[in-house]
Amino acid sequence: MVGVEAGGEGIVPGHHAARFQGGRLGVLQGTRTYVLADDDGQILLTHSVSAGLDYAAVGPEHARLRDRGRVQYVAADDAAALRAFRTLAELEGILPALESAHVIAHVIEAAPRMGREEIVLVNLSGRGDKDVDQATRFCELLPALAARGDDADAAGALCAERDGPAASSGAKRGADHRP
Repeated sequence: MVGVEAGGEGIVPGHHAARFQGGRLGVLQGTRTYVLADDDGQILLTHSVSAGLDYAAVGPEHARLRDRGRVQYVAADDAAALRAFRTLAELEGILPALESAHVIAHVIEAAPRMGREEIVLVNLSGRGDKDVDQATRFCELLPALAARGDDADAAGALCAERDGPAASSGAKRGADHRP
């Protein structure tokens, strides 16, 4: 099994919510689990385009599954999750929750390396209709980010069809952006 965490703007402290990619054992709200914390154990800020994944700790069940080798955890960044959100909507008519769009992003990346006999089963939890505004806001921010010179070329392509070719002309996403 594979679980997909929120890679946010990249695995940099304060800019993601991937506890297994950049976290450590710690305690948050009375639970010993993997947390995003500094060397002194202070909880770090997190970021994800998905509010449901934007949290500094992971459930203890996930920690146990990972530690026993039953589940491998990877991360998908915000831009990949938003592209997957759009891809699933266009190809299948399904609006996934942004939380689940992270998994779709991983499947889109991993499936070409899989054999024809391998099976992919994806759990789409939640509804994506609640996330349409968030995805739209992200697209609306791209011109301002491009003017500022931040890096989000791939994310710009997400909005190109809606906004025309100018939206993908080198727009870049800022590390200090919080939608």
